[in-house]
Amino acid sequence: MESQARGVEATPLLRKRDDKQGWFAGVGLFTTRRDDASGASRGARAVLALGAAAMLCVGAASTSAGQGVLSSLSASSSAAAENSVFTSLGRSPGVAVGQLGDDPAFKHAENIVKYPTPLPDVDFSGKTLLIVMGHPFSGTSALEGLIGTGSGVTDLCKSGTWQCEDTWLLKYMDFNMEPGVDEWNEYYPVDAAGYAYAFKHFALTWWDMSKPLLMDKTPNLLAHYRTVVDAAAKLGVPVKFVLLTRHPFSWTSQTHPFNQGLWMELMQFSLQVLNDPSIDVHQIKYEDLAWNMDETIEKLQEFLPQLGELNPWGSALEEPEGEAAKEINGDRAMGIAEYFASEPLEWKPLQLDDETFQMLCAVGYNNDGECEY
Repeated sequence: MESQARGVEATPLLRKRDDKQGWFAGVGLFTTRRDDASGASRGARAVLALGAAAMLCVGAASTSAGQGVLSSLSASSSAAAENSVFTSLGRSPGVAVGQLGDDPAFKHAENIVKYPTPLPDVDFSGKTLLIVMGHPFSGTSALEGLIGTGSGVTDLCKSGTWQCEDTWLLKYMDFNMEPGVDEWNEYYPVDAAGYAYAFKHFALTWWDMSKPLLMDKTPNLLAHYRTVVDAAAKLGVPVKFVLLTRHPFSWTSQTHPFNQGLWMELMQFSLQVLNDPSIDVHQIKYEDLAWNMDETIEKLQEFLPQLGELNPWGSALEEPEGEAAKEINGDRAMGIAEYFASEPLEWKPLQLDDETFQMLCAVGYNNDGECEY
C-alpha cells in the first residue's frame, strides 16, 4: 500500500521531527547529489529500519541467476556511492529527543528482558519460523497483513512494536544496537544466539503457540538471513523465508521515492538469498499482487500449506487509532484488494543504469527487456 508514514511511534529513541521530509534524528540518513539522469545514489544503512510502510506485494517467482552476477554488480553499487552524502539528523536543530518509556512497546513489561538472562524452555515441535523480508517502504507490511489473515500464522503485532517488527524488541532485550542505525551492515550486534533468545522470548510472550507458523516481518533480516538460519538451528525449528522484491518502474511513492543506488545496494542481499540453495525461500513480486492476485495468493499458499485461506480484502494489521497513528501507518490496515481497487498500480519506465537492468534480470524480471543489457 502507498504509505503515508512519515515517522515512527514514540519509541525511546524517537526524535520528533520538525523537518518536512519526516525523518528522525539519531538515524543516519542520506542526501544525494544527482549528477546524472538516472539519479543514482546509495544510502544503504540507517534509513532502512524505519520500517515497512504499507506497500503491497505478492507473486511467486524464482531466479536462475549465475553465481558470478553478485560480484559484478557490486562494483556498480560502489561507484554509485561516490555521489552519496551521509548526514545525521541527530544534531539537526529543532529536533527533540523522545524519553525512554514513551512508546507502546516499552510499556509492555513483557518486552523488557536482559539478554542472556535464562528463559523458560519452549517446545517448538510442529512449528515453522516464517521470516518476511524485503526493502523498506516496498510493501512488507501489506504483505504481512495479507499473510496474517491465514488461520495458521501468528505475528508480533500485539507487542506494540513499530510495524510489528522485531527491531525495538531486540533493543529492549538489552542488545547493544540502535534501531535505524547500521542495520544493514555485515556486522550486527545480534548474533545467532541472540536471535535464538529473541525468538524464544517471542514464543513466551507474543506469538500464539497454538499456530504452526511463527512470523517475524522485519525488512533488515534480509541482510542477516544466515544468522537467522543458525538461530533456528539452535532452537531445532525449521525456517522459511518470504522475500519481497519490487521493480523500479512500479516504485511510484512520492513519500519514499525510488533511489537507484540504494535499491542496488539492497538488491544485492536479495540476490544472495535467491542464489542460496540451502534455504527455503519464496519470492514475491509486488507487481504480481496487483496484476495476478489470485495466482499469487495460490502460490503463496502452496509454499506455506499450514497458512490456510487468505483474505485479500482483509488485513491482520489493526486500524490505527488517532490522527498521529494514522499519519504514521497510512493505509497499512487496508486489505490489498481494496487498496489496488482504489489505487491501481502504475508502471512508469525510468532511465536506469545498465547494471540495474542486469540486477533486475538476475532476480527474475524479464518482461521489459531487462535481460537485454
